[in-house]
Amino acid sequence: MSEYEQLLNQIASRPHHVGNRFVRDGILDEARWASSPRKTLFLLREAYEKQRRPEGFDQREKIRGWGKPKGKTLRAIANWAFAAHRGTPSQIPVIMTDNKPERAEACLACAIVNVKKSGGESRSDLKQVAKFCKLDGDKIRDQIEMIDPEIIICGGTWREARQFIWPNDEKTDAYARTYRIRGRFVVDFWHPANQFPKVLNYYALGCLLQNSGALESPSQREA
Repeated sequence: MSEYEQLLNQIASRPHHVGNRFVRDGILDEARWASSPRKTLFLLREAYEKQRRPEGFDQREKIRGWGKPKGKTLRAIANWAFAAHRGTPSQIPVIMTDNKPERAEACLACAIVNVKKSGGESRSDLKQVAKFCKLDGDKIRDQIEMIDPEIIICGGTWREARQFIWPNDEKTDAYARTYRIRGRFVVDFWHPANQFPKVLNYYALGCLLQNSGALESPSQREA
């Protein structure tokens, strides 16, 4: 068993998760992650499954099994990951349509970490999300360190993350709603299931990534 899976087991064994439909999360597809242009992690509130199995489920395995993004949240993540992977300091690629294979590949090449890792619901109770983040912030930070992304997109989770995941870390402003934390770019962005038009979401995120320097190469940042 990998060190990462052992960490998930440690989290799952905490009292507030036992018997509460724990969700295993992280890198969706290891091979695609390894070859992705920019390692991009989405920090989300919680994962929900209609079956509500007492033992929970593996979100990574479930999404891989689909082979393509399903539902509003994952379709948005696919678009946003495509912008993060393919964007440059001078250009954001045109938003992809639902049936493009490149869009599915972008989704599968990213990582998803949930703040609330058990008892997921279709509509988030923000007090519960904050409570779970407070209880698990230390382990979520360990998760992120093991995954080692270059870009972290907080989907409606920045308030909890800055308070409980990185409470003592320096947060340097990179651009509006973007920060440098532990050498990574962190974006305070909307939840993927928000009601704004998907084109607005896509290009707004692209603008933040461009202007923060997240889409520059290391050599460009040093210049």
